[in-house]
Amino acid sequence: MQICCEEKDCLRSPLMDVSNNKEYQKDESDPLVDEDRPVDADGQPPLITLPLPVPVPPECFFGSSRPRETLLALPLAQQHHWQRLLTSFQAYGRHSEGNRVDVLDDGDQVLQAMLEAICAARTRVWLESYIFDGSKLAERFVDALVDAAHRGCDTLLLIDYVGAFSIKSRWIDRMRKAGVAVIVFNPALPGLDGSKSIGPLSYRDHRKILIADTTAFCGSINISDDAGGPLLGNSRFYDVHMRLRGPCVAHLADVLRDSLAEAFRDVWRPPIDVPEEYEDGVYVQVLESNIRQGRRQIMDALSKATRQAQQSIELTTSYFYPPGVLRRALVSASRRGIPISILLSGNSDLLGDVMGSTHLVKKFLRVPGNQTRVHFLMPQHMHAKHTVVDGVWSCVGSFNWDRYSARRNLEVAVSIFDGQVASQLSALHHRKAHNEKECYEMTWERWQRQSPLKKLICWFAYCCVRLTGKNVSDGLSNTRQKALVRRALIHTYLDERAAKNLATGMMWGIQ
Repeated sequence: MQICCEEKDCLRSPLMDVSNNKEYQKDESDPLVDEDRPVDADGQPPLITLPLPVPVPPECFFGSSRPRETLLALPLAQQHHWQRLLTSFQAYGRHSEGNRVDVLDDGDQVLQAMLEAICAARTRVWLESYIFDGSKLAERFVDALVDAAHRGCDTLLLIDYVGAFSIKSRWIDRMRKAGVAVIVFNPALPGLDGSKSIGPLSYRDHRKILIADTTAFCGSINISDDAGGPLLGNSRFYDVHMRLRGPCVAHLADVLRDSLAEAFRDVWRPPIDVPEEYEDGVYVQVLESNIRQGRRQIMDALSKATRQAQQSIELTTSYFYPPGVLRRALVSASRRGIPISILLSGNSDLLGDVMGSTHLVKKFLRVPGNQTRVHFLMPQHMHAKHTVVDGVWSCVGSFNWDRYSARRNLEVAVSIFDGQVASQLSALHHRKAHNEKECYEMTWERWQRQSPLKKLICWFAYCCVRLTGKNVSDGLSNTRQKALVRRALIHTYLDERAAKNLATGMMWGIQ
């Protein structure tokens, strides 16, 4: 985000730097700063009311017109609110204006667009996917990657060991012979396929990124038969994916480069050139999650946006077991009376997931005065992962509202400040949620009508899923504590060695 304005007074704002506001600077001649300051009847100094800081004018906050129009369309109080939020979000990841964003929710449409982008690439094709199965659809991607390598493109495939367990070994051999760099992330055994085991088996690469020259894709879709529609797959999953062009492509490429560095392979790629901005493009920020590096940008952004929502929250996720930070943010918004719509999977691919989620959502439904509505999608597994806040800010990516994404996996997401994109995602959310043929709504009354046996089963499923989400065995959440212990041991060892060397030197008269 570039703050630019022809008016000199708009270049710096009390919102950004209070020290530049003369009204906030302490005047040493002011009698209120002396020791003999006046007091009231109770012996307390009188309250001093200072003027509120004046936010940056909306026409100065953004450099391009489209995000500026989104901001100006809001009421004045919300303009100031979102200026403060977006300013605080800047610490969570790289951001840019002038981007083109296309929302894609049809599996066949997404996968076909990705194949076309790979075939049209002339410089590079970098693909990162959690699942890469052995289906005919996956073979089409193998063919496209091999063809790209034959054209001279820098071609790379980064797949997760667990998610791509069913990929055919002959495909890997074929791609490597063609010049495709194939990396398997964190295999169970070190040295498998030339890749290294870098941590516990629960540490997975859940990111889904495609970089094809100056076009990028990011979202929830895997290279899997389940992700395809009737033409390319079996339509079992419902996904939402984003096609992006503009400067944000370079930022997504940096996240993929981070995954390469995390894989500890001798495969390295330099940063790519930042693509040019589009006129009337949108504001995009790239967020990532890497627990080993202590980066929780996605969860931090979602938590702050949820906690400070003023109008509405529309949450779509496949697995709903939010960690404490996100759960408390939702409860806080619910208690403030913010309308919340949650769309979950009623036909999950994980045993016990739906029952466990059913037990959890009752905690939000029983909040007094809440406006929370929860729907479960039945025909397909709801695999999309996107959130819309106040109709202007949206977040789409691979991040689920569960403990695995928050505490273990490598994740990626893009946040977009644009009313049109938010409106499209909101329409997709409500189109599914309000379709009575596909969804059913879980209310507090409906939960109360459940039999005691079913409530017990839901509670047991919730406890099991929550237990598996704890870092009891892998210890990924205790990286800092382990580092402190390791550092203390090293210092103790060095001190002991120093003492021994000093004693030996004194014995032999060296000192």
